[in-house]
Amino acid sequence: MLRAEMSALTGLLERRGVIDRGEWLIRLEREAEKLSADYERRFPRVTATETGLTLDKRSLPWMKGGTVTGANDGNGWCGGHG
Repeated sequence: MLRAEMSALTGLLERRGVIDRGEWLIRLEREAEKLSADYERRFPRVTATETGLTLDKRSLPWMKGGTVTGANDGNGWCGGHG
């Protein structure tokens, strides 16, 4: 649902001249890179790519309920329990 909402909103903003498509795409890419870095920090060996999340096989222990030092930031982010 969020994807549909964002597509509708950005389409409206672009058609009305509020945002420029090129600037929007640059900003979107920057935010995606930040999100990927967040995932990598919170979930070691997990990276966000254009096709989805990529998991290194070495990440399996925490995915099965193990712990990762520093993986919980107090907001519910914890390997295997997220």
